[in-house]
Amino acid sequence: MQNKQKDYYISLLEKIAYRVEDKNNLYPPIGNLWKIKDSIGQGYYWVYFSPNHFNIKIHNFSFNSDQIITLNIPDCISSSYYISISGEELNPYRILIPNVVKSFLGGIKPFEAIIHKDTKIHSIGIEWEPIYYEEKFKLADPLNYKNIIKTFKTSYESSNFVEISKILLEIENYRSDDIAAQFFYESKALETLSLLYRRMKTLCDKENISKKDEILLLDLASYINEHCYENLTLDYLSKKIGMCKTNLKSNFKNYFSTTIGEYIKEKRMEQAENLLSFSNLSIGEIANKVGYKNAGRFSSNFKESYGMLPKKYKKKNIN
Repeated sequence: MQNKQKDYYISLLEKIAYRVEDKNNLYPPIGNLWKIKDSIGQGYYWVYFSPNHFNIKIHNFSFNSDQIITLNIPDCISSSYYISISGEELNPYRILIPNVVKSFLGGIKPFEAIIHKDTKIHSIGIEWEPIYYEEKFKLADPLNYKNIIKTFKTSYESSNFVEISKILLEIENYRSDDIAAQFFYESKALETLSLLYRRMKTLCDKENISKKDEILLLDLASYINEHCYENLTLDYLSKKIGMCKTNLKSNFKNYFSTTIGEYIKEKRMEQAENLLSFSNLSIGEIANKVGYKNAGRFSSNFKESYGMLPKKYKKKNIN
């Protein structure tokens, strides 16, 4: 599989670029650097093929004219951070935009797109072969890992996946040509895949929630929003919507990506922030209004959420 993937990309690159050895410290010293042919465009394509069944790629080039691209991407999970791009994906149709993390399952259908001329395609991405990600996902969730993999069939885009974009930028800026580089890429590939796994597992779990339970959860969230200052125990909330405590805890976490306790705390802090900004109440009075008998605990939780104690926050907003 590794040779098939490597052969595919090298064959593709040989049509539009040629290999160069001098990386001028602009690209990681290990891996292969390709320069786009002048007749086609300007810029470079860097790729590192790991013996451990993944590859890392940096696109940093532009085309001289609009290009219709069709790529039969090999079987893989692919995730890239697009810093700059301009064009349209054709199947399904969507505008290609920068500052997003795009992840999908390769080997299902060709990637077809129109890339606009004179606009730099700048991205950093990782592709993991099935032999790599199937083993990891199976270890994490032996019963449900196939459903999690299927979730990648629908291309996933996020402009708010800073954990992954940060890792991929670290990869682009890393400079080492010894064994440490291999360890670095291996660790970053695994870290990125684990973040993707958690995100896609959440989506998979959310899809498995019945419509009836979804309505109950949304009604419960609305109730919590209005009554977060009360003592909302799990027993009380479970009886209120008619769902057993075990299912309520699991379904709520899967649907809202947070626990009930954290959700209540978040809503209390939002109310507290509003009162600190627009009322003359004391810190103790605000703590009591949002459900805290202990002002010290309230202050600690507020600092955890907003980065400063409520007294300092109130003073900052008054000034």
